[in-house]
Amino acid sequence: MRRQGFTLIEVVVSLAIVSVIGLALYGTVERSFSMREEIATHSERYRQAYVALERMSRELAQAFVSNHVNKADISTQTGFYGEEDEVLFTSFSNTVLRKDAYAGDQETIRYRLGQDPTGGEGTCLMRWSAPRVLEDIEQDDEGKERVLICGVRRIELKYHAEREDDWSDSWRTEDIAHKDVDDGEVRARLPDRVRMSLWVDMPDGSKRLFRTATTIRLTKALNF
Repeated sequence: MRRQGFTLIEVVVSLAIVSVIGLALYGTVERSFSMREEIATHSERYRQAYVALERMSRELAQAFVSNHVNKADISTQTGFYGEEDEVLFTSFSNTVLRKDAYAGDQETIRYRLGQDPTGGEGTCLMRWSAPRVLEDIEQDDEGKERVLICGVRRIELKYHAEREDDWSDSWRTEDIAHKDVDDGEVRARLPDRVRMSLWVDMPDGSKRLFRTATTIRLTKALNF
């Protein structure tokens, strides 16, 4: 006579096998989701770093200084003041987004490291800007400062002088070493290249170096 159904032992064994398979599948799926989140977090850090460097490169490439200064209007003052961990410059990079806005393509920009405004540990790459040439380029109370990327351990800026074919840690257009005599007139000059390096904390606790360089298009002071 043929036996109907399963014995208790067979049911228990079957359940045990299904449980083992289920646990194995659950572990695999959990590791897959965990790896996906980790990859997404790393990708976001890479994206933030590359976007920050791309913006710095684009705006530095459009840096300028001008010999056209109205003695009665100090708002015409321009300059390029670069240190190893900070740079302040005037640029043609401003984009006017509002019709009839009281602004042009000139912009004063500063990049530096600052404390995380959210209260977190570590420092952030900060971008301060004013969409015009300031009345005093050393004053920053009329512009706006925003965070580009946090978790930046260090920033290093290097400035290349085409005439000397040498890199330096600083650049000031007011220094006599950064001026040329052109047709009997003294003209300030800018570095022909700027190299930017960022050391960024990654989600896994490691530190990653991101580096790029940009070429400045207008290396001599404009004469109008």
